[in-house]
Amino acid sequence: KKGETIALRKLTQALRRSDTPESASPSPDTMTEERIETLRESTDDRALETLLQAAEHEDELVQLTAVEALERFATDKRVTERLIAFLDYGAVPVRQMAAEILGRAKVLAAEDPLIKALSNIFLRSYAEAALRALGSRKGYLAVMRRKKRERLFPKKSRLMREQQKRNRGRGGRGKRRRH
Repeated sequence: KKGETIALRKLTQALRRSDTPESASPSPDTMTEERIETLRESTDDRALETLLQAAEHEDELVQLTAVEALERFATDKRVTERLIAFLDYGAVPVRQMAAEILGRAKVLAAEDPLIKALSNIFLRSYAEAALRALGSRKGYLAVMRRKKRERLFPKKSRLMREQQKRNRGRGGRGKRRRH
């Protein structure tokens, strides 16, 4: 309990310091993934505010660790809003983790943003899994529509696109050449 409070205080101080220009040089009090890991186990409600701040940190690894730690608070409205916001911006691993957490926590408010995330190739599998976990009909239908569209209109391979481009350069005659 005492270790949690100390870690929470140090992490909060590091967050405040990271906003100031003199924090550009590394110091022993800067935020680390280990400190956030300590907060993950914390039962202190003050950890939530610190984790929300850490989720906005400029370091991708710190963000990812903070987002993972926020899973425990996923039903809190502020956390839900932040996780939904992460689906639209940020590093890909952070966005993927946000989709996973929203699915595991069964956050119904995330249904539309997860459906939108289906169009992102890097988030698609995570959004599909999250929508399945939500168990909603709307999410299920969106996933099925996406899969059907991919079957009906497969993406052309790069070689096919290059070949079509070359063929267009010949006056649209295709592969046949007249002699």
